[in-house]
Amino acid sequence: MSNPLLSVCLIVRDEEKMLPACLNSVKHIADEIVVVDTGSVDHSVDIAKQYGAKVLHHVWKNDFAAARNVGLEAATGSWILTLDADETLHCADAGLLRDTILQTEEHVEGLLLQVEHVVSNDVLAEPMNVNPILRLFRNRPAYRFEGQIHEQIAAAILRSQPQAALTFSRLRIRHYGYCPEIVHDKRKVDRNVTMLLDMLERTPHDPFHLFNLAVERIREGAHEKALNLLREARQHTPVTATFGPLIIKYEAWALAALGRYEEAANVCTEGQQWYEGYTDLYFSEAIAADAAGLRSRALQAMQRAIDIGIPESHYHTESGIGTYRAQQQLAIWAVESRLWNEACTAYTAALHADGCTEPIWLEASRLYTVLRCSCVQHAGSDTGNDTGNEAESTTFFTINIVSQSKLDQLQHALDKWTHSPQAERRRSAWPPSNSSSAYKSLTDSLTYMQAAERTLIRLQQLSPILNNAAIASRLSIPLLPLGLVVRSEIHNKTHTDRGSKVNIEAHSESETDNRAEKNVYST
Repeated sequence: MSNPLLSVCLIVRDEEKMLPACLNSVKHIADEIVVVDTGSVDHSVDIAKQYGAKVLHHVWKNDFAAARNVGLEAATGSWILTLDADETLHCADAGLLRDTILQTEEHVEGLLLQVEHVVSNDVLAEPMNVNPILRLFRNRPAYRFEGQIHEQIAAAILRSQPQAALTFSRLRIRHYGYCPEIVHDKRKVDRNVTMLLDMLERTPHDPFHLFNLAVERIREGAHEKALNLLREARQHTPVTATFGPLIIKYEAWALAALGRYEEAANVCTEGQQWYEGYTDLYFSEAIAADAAGLRSRALQAMQRAIDIGIPESHYHTESGIGTYRAQQQLAIWAVESRLWNEACTAYTAALHADGCTEPIWLEASRLYTVLRCSCVQHAGSDTGNDTGNEAESTTFFTINIVSQSKLDQLQHALDKWTHSPQAERRRSAWPPSNSSSAYKSLTDSLTYMQAAERTLIRLQQLSPILNNAAIASRLSIPLLPLGLVVRSEIHNKTHTDRGSKVNIEAHSESETDNRAEKNVYST
């Protein structure tokens, strides 16, 4: 009788909240589930048994590799998939996993899956960090994990079979262990720091441990300590190391957190010499350069990030870095500079990108609302009429500060996004089962936005005293300040156009009344 195809192995301790979702994500594709419990006092063991798992008990010894290897010893499948209790196999990829295994060539000993780290308490949030990690490999006695923390198995595979291939896969795992609430409850940072310091006592200059300790220091807010650790790690890390690009990115982050923005941008530029296709370094350079007051450099770096797009799968990256997040940042900068056409173009591109998030849709909707409302008619006086009458006559004219085609394109992109998978997930999740849920539904957001639109239109028609009441900073500011900035722009353009008699369309008073009424109530 042949061995089963797939064993799913995981280690748990007091994971009754997260474990059901994890096991549910693999129950239909796993031939067996092996759970190693390291001392749970909750219902984790009972939950695992309900899913038909083989449960093993192991005394915790501050060693993740040792605990994982207990599960590997018990696994009987030809292939092993390793998970944590706070992870799930992506629902869209579950059906593909077994086919991927069956189609894998004989010389391939393992597959790196894309581990998506969700760092928000919003259960529907898009992942921020995406790391390729070796999670799926053949079941062989020589293949065992190494490392007290951030355990690895690739070295053991390559020692056993130097010619073995480890390939990249687009299969995805979602990790929720670094959501703020979970980090706080489990005190992961404190635990990780203690274990990493212990390992560095035994191997003082190990670059991988230095890097991981630096990451924990950043989470603690100890950026100066993190910077020193990262610089030491760079001295001992070969360019070919998989975490080499990450060291540079985190060094830039630490410098930026310390207010040393230009240094941060320069570190990114230096790293681009070795990792030219790493989008994250261009994105990080752009953000740091802008913070340093170098907007021109920031724009060039951000455009380079967009040109590269999603980096190759061997890079540890972040969602949307070369697509919707980069376009969003260009749009924000365009709004700050009152470049309305450029802002529309950037938001349109962001909305069309795969994975574009709800906050970007909301920002773009705000901009669209304000710019569309800017095209109302304005009344002005004209004393130089041909009839010679001394009485002042009224002329109505339309001021356009943005191309109509740009607005139309943005409207199309907004409409398209409302039918996207992201929007559908929001709608299907309303009302939330838990009243204390941290997220709002798309429907709820739309209700408030419609009320804000009606208020904005009327505010735009009030006294010119409101004209200079606000200054644009970020598009995430409330609708009112953004509307006031646009109104100020219209006010300035009105005076310019009135003096030069350029781009003024005369209308009859009755036509203008009809159009103004339509503009107000069609929103």
